[in-house]
Amino acid sequence: MPGMQGAYHGVPLVGMPLFAEQPDNIARAIDRGFALSVSVKKLDTLAKDLEQAIRRMLKEPSFAVSAAKVSHLMKAHTETPAQLAASEHFPLHILLFVLLKQLFIDSVTLCAVCHSLHFLQGLVTL
Repeated sequence: MPGMQGAYHGVPLVGMPLFAEQPDNIARAIDRGFALSVSVKKLDTLAKDLEQAIRRMLKEPSFAVSAAKVSHLMKAHTETPAQLAASEHFPLHILLFVLLKQLFIDSVTLCAVCHSLHFLQGLVTL
């Protein structure tokens, strides 16, 4: 889970996905703007590709900005997953997640909305 740790701490990522969930994880990080991917299938150019990706990441501030945004969203969690599941507002969390996902809102926005439940919980209890 180094990618998740890097995202949590706002560190941009250069990934070399090999197997399992790694290609999907790096694709999501690229979509969110805080990662680049280097293919390990081209061994003859791997060192050059890796150097170019690192140089690009250091030159372009957009990677650091995106990583900081993702970090902010991840740190917005005030409850552990177990606490959230045990919460009386968990059904509202799931409902919002499903409804917003069906509206094709991008996942970063979705996280920001779903983790602002304190605002929505006040509306529900009125």
